[in-house]
Amino acid sequence: MKNVSILATTDVHGYVDEGLANLKQVREDLKASLLIDNGDFLIGSPLATYGYSQSQYTPLVELANEIGYDIMIPGNHDLDFGLEWLLKQVSKLDAEYVCANLYDNQGQLIFKPYTIKSINGVKIAVIGLLTGACSQLATHSSVLDVVVKPPINELNSLISQVKQESDLIIVAYHGGLTNHPSTGDLWTYPSREDEAYQLMEQFPDINSLICGHQHFVNVGIHPSNIALIQPGTQGKVAGYQEFSFADENSVTIVDNKIIQLNAQKMSFDTRSDYEDWIETPVDLAKVAEYITENFPADFHFLNYTAQTLDDLIADTQGPFPLSRYYLSGEELADHLDLEGIIDTSKNYNVIASPGILPDYRIREQYLIPLFDEIVKYQAY
Repeated sequence: MKNVSILATTDVHGYVDEGLANLKQVREDLKASLLIDNGDFLIGSPLATYGYSQSQYTPLVELANEIGYDIMIPGNHDLDFGLEWLLKQVSKLDAEYVCANLYDNQGQLIFKPYTIKSINGVKIAVIGLLTGACSQLATHSSVLDVVVKPPINELNSLISQVKQESDLIIVAYHGGLTNHPSTGDLWTYPSREDEAYQLMEQFPDINSLICGHQHFVNVGIHPSNIALIQPGTQGKVAGYQEFSFADENSVTIVDNKIIQLNAQKMSFDTRSDYEDWIETPVDLAKVAEYITENFPADFHFLNYTAQTLDDLIADTQGPFPLSRYYLSGEELADHLDLEGIIDTSKNYNVIASPGILPDYRIREQYLIPLFDEIVKYQAY
């Protein structure tokens, strides 16, 4: 009888103190065969933004190497600072970086589609897949850098070959769930963004599916005997799976669970420099300039009071730090005491921070890393 096990994180987003410091020890305690990250590791926190703006290589690469990840895949936000930046970071990672549906503009795969590790005499294939809705989620500055092909199509072209080469197939998919993983009960509308359940339905040869993207915590076993884990966000939890092999044709799921990780401050070489950086003064006029240039509207109403970058983090926290509203002039004047200032007979498009205008007038919510974009714009 042979056993192998995996430990996985997803959507860490550069948060290192919420549990990531304990991950290496947890792996040692569990004797996990592989440690995998499922994407959005490098971007999404003030520390991640500091790494981009202040140095060639983010401290998150140093930390990933210290923790000892074996395999990592890109998430949609890992492309927010552009493909060139991501490639530079990946060049310093000890982990293998894989993705089967991420292409450059010449139609070439950017990373290996999968890797195979031989552990305890078992050949384990790990295939990376990025959400097919990436073009709807990428920042303006990075959306044209890459082509993301439908994950179901790309897996369909790979699965037969991978099956011949391996004993256990793990799909690390940076996308979420629209159905209960075990019963198939529909949770929300089908979406190109979240096709984990559809992958299990269409590819029964998969043994393990790691998903993420939604920042939810889920575990389940599909009727096809596929173990699914969705291990939250910010490194607060990890997913653990264990499999046993009686022979090459018999795979048994021994364990499939979420493990809580304990918050603990993590050290890295530039920690003190980072803590100084977030106290950098903010020019709110420049913040407003960025927003008005990139989100045109009749009016912009922003309630920022930030004096430092640390304050600006609080002012721009998401998931939707800006929204577009459509209101009658009469309603707008009533809500913001603009009687006599605007033409109440007209209707207006308005961009505003959360809480200023009524939610029932929202036309569009912007799921954007606004703090990152402002820092890039002002070159902090």
